[in-house]
Amino acid sequence: MLFDTTGSSRISNAGNNKEYIVWKSSVDLEEIMERVEGINLLEKLYSLSVFWKNAIYPEDYSADDSWPTLLKFSNEGESLFGCLEGVYEKSEEPNFFLALFGKFFHHDLIFDHNASNIEGIEALLEKEILTEKIRFPYRFGRCLYDRFNDIHQTNRTSHLLSDDVKKLIDGTPKGVYQVGNIIVGPLGVITSVEPRSIYPSLELPLWHCSDTGCNAIHLVDLMPPTTPALQRIYRVISQQVGDQFGPPSEWWGELRWHHRKGRWDNGRKYSTIIEIIADCIFGQERTALVTHALKGNSKQALREILAKPPRKSSMSEGSPEDVAGRLTPEEQLQLLMTLDDSSLIEYIDEIVARKIIKIPLGERRMPEFSAMRTGDDPAELSSLGIRSCSENAIINLSALVWNAYDSEGLINELAWKLRQAGGKSTRELLFKYIRANGPETTIRELVLSSSTVTKIICKEVKLSLSHVATSDDISVERMLWKLGFNPEEYDDLLTRIKSRLNDFNEKLLLVSPIETEDDREIIRSVGVNLFVSLEEFLDRLISFNVWLLSDDHFVSNRFHYDIDTARQSVVAALGSSLESNEVVATWSLNGDNSLGTLLRFLAHAASWIESLEDKERDKTKRSEDELPHFYDDKLRPFPFRHTQFWADADLTELVKYKDGFLSISRLIQQADLASIRNGIDHHRDEHNFPDADKMLACVVRLQQAVENSDISRYFPKPYWLTVRKGDRYGFIEYTYTDYASRELKVFGPSIAAGLPKKVYKYPVVIAPGNLLGYPNSQLMFRIRERSEYSKYWDGYPRRRKIESIVNTLSVGESGSLEGKS
Repeated sequence: MLFDTTGSSRISNAGNNKEYIVWKSSVDLEEIMERVEGINLLEKLYSLSVFWKNAIYPEDYSADDSWPTLLKFSNEGESLFGCLEGVYEKSEEPNFFLALFGKFFHHDLIFDHNASNIEGIEALLEKEILTEKIRFPYRFGRCLYDRFNDIHQTNRTSHLLSDDVKKLIDGTPKGVYQVGNIIVGPLGVITSVEPRSIYPSLELPLWHCSDTGCNAIHLVDLMPPTTPALQRIYRVISQQVGDQFGPPSEWWGELRWHHRKGRWDNGRKYSTIIEIIADCIFGQERTALVTHALKGNSKQALREILAKPPRKSSMSEGSPEDVAGRLTPEEQLQLLMTLDDSSLIEYIDEIVARKIIKIPLGERRMPEFSAMRTGDDPAELSSLGIRSCSENAIINLSALVWNAYDSEGLINELAWKLRQAGGKSTRELLFKYIRANGPETTIRELVLSSSTVTKIICKEVKLSLSHVATSDDISVERMLWKLGFNPEEYDDLLTRIKSRLNDFNEKLLLVSPIETEDDREIIRSVGVNLFVSLEEFLDRLISFNVWLLSDDHFVSNRFHYDIDTARQSVVAALGSSLESNEVVATWSLNGDNSLGTLLRFLAHAASWIESLEDKERDKTKRSEDELPHFYDDKLRPFPFRHTQFWADADLTELVKYKDGFLSISRLIQQADLASIRNGIDHHRDEHNFPDADKMLACVVRLQQAVENSDISRYFPKPYWLTVRKGDRYGFIEYTYTDYASRELKVFGPSIAAGLPKKVYKYPVVIAPGNLLGYPNSQLMFRIRERSEYSKYWDGYPRRRKIESIVNTLSVGESGSLEGKS
């Protein structure tokens, strides 16, 4: 029996002897879809229709002659077909069928999915994609984004005409999209085991406006080349059907999301996992991910896909590394899309845990653009793996722990573990326990203490059991991350240098007075590590403070601190080399500066900072084009009026800052590091070995300098927001915590405009003092380190200024604009 949607709704129109189907709501269509025979075929036919409808066709395109034989009308389609007499000539019949296939439905489905040749339509789509007879633009990454900004220097930003569309996509990779289980891309048309909705679209995210206060990416409509017959027929069909029967029924939503029935009714987790791979995993990282997949459970299926015609069998031959390395990034993406979400999550987590994908402290990778469904949870990637974002982490933890114990009949055991919490019910006891002990202890004591509970929760949050084999810190952090928490991460540079200073001091006291070569060797052994840490400390101290005062934080770095950019600012502000007594010290951008070079640049940085209070600020004034739309707000002043931050700083606060930095610099210079470093060298004469008192004095000064730079925040260390308190009047108190669990109170709301929001999920570097001088306007920066991800997105977004063309035109006598000669 063919699919028949008519039921009792077929109506006879005696006036013109035509039958039609009444308009149907989504509720009607949901009931109809439950009675469909061959629903999988219907979903596949619809997926193919979406691809054909949203392709870019060349100007001389003509539909393949096979279309009339590939498609078979449904009963309703036959009725509709009878209303379209005169729409096309006989020679245009293939174009008519292709246009009608793009429409797919009005009040009812136009084609019979059980009788149409779906395999033939799919094969034709693959052929025309691979021969580039039709094109899909590659919307991921920044390929088209950069081309749009490089090639199209016009004021037309809302759309591109057909000639410009051709220029935009010529020479670019084939687009990769998925509708249902069908994926198109450079490998042709292949099938995924996981249905998804990553629709092809002729509306792409291609530019950012010149307003520095706007972070939204703007969409551009691609106006495809004119295909006279195909476009004319489609327009006439739509107009005639609309005129006779009104707007179409609500098939679109039912067909697009039907594959979710019973699977993601309450929202889909990890809904942007493909965008994560496309926008956040690049180069060798993506190759490593494909290699890992080719070693996993689906390795045979992946090789079969690569070997299946029209692809060459040689694509599947060789080691996993060889196969993955031969694929283009777009082919790698398309191949990975054939896998289910669970496998992709497992593979990504594994290579992140093994640091094959190296994600630095505080880096959170999310797609720059995604078109997900409301109610779905996006994905994000960090050094702890991939997770599905959730704003209700504490509820997730409570609910998952309860459900795990309940499903296994272990509620009495849970009550026993919670007996000290005090409460009316076991569920209330659980929440009180979490509130009193915190998520970390809850994970250790209530989850990881039970293998059964651990397995249940790991399955729910998609965390491999191999990553929580013990109750160590990293296992707890991974589970907290998956649940939606943001575990605090810190680097250990300050801890390490303080420990090595203490060790050096203790060894000096132990062997003093220094008399034998064994004594000197003890000092040398601890001194080597100490001076390595000191070089790293000085490199970051100098770079951060010069960068802080010289960079443009509102426009240039968007309140992101990056040590590589900071090192470059030293060259920009102080010069690449310093000469003294015919000795040249050259600054290295790689962070491998010698101690002597660092001490020279530290002294020069102190002199430069000291000179800033007398410098002319107006020379660094920002152009009006770089001012945000809110720059003239009378209630919240916008302070970032200059391209170098020192010129925006309050003079009184700048003087305080200068005094603090000069104090640290003097302590380091007085420590006489250079002579001590040279004196303990292996190649030095024993009589030139520094005496213990000199080295002890050096340690005292260094300890004080390190402590001052730590406490006063002249050294760039991570802080995490741990507590936020507010009252009914809008006053806010934020508590930030550093690596030593020291708390810093910051208040809000901020008086100054343009500062980033304070959030829990990212660590920040907090500048010394209150350099802006405004109440509640502490300067904070998100930490960004060099990675494949950050390098790829460096220089993004690019601001596009729309220039007025009125000054190039004159108004004619009739009032129309005429070009000047």
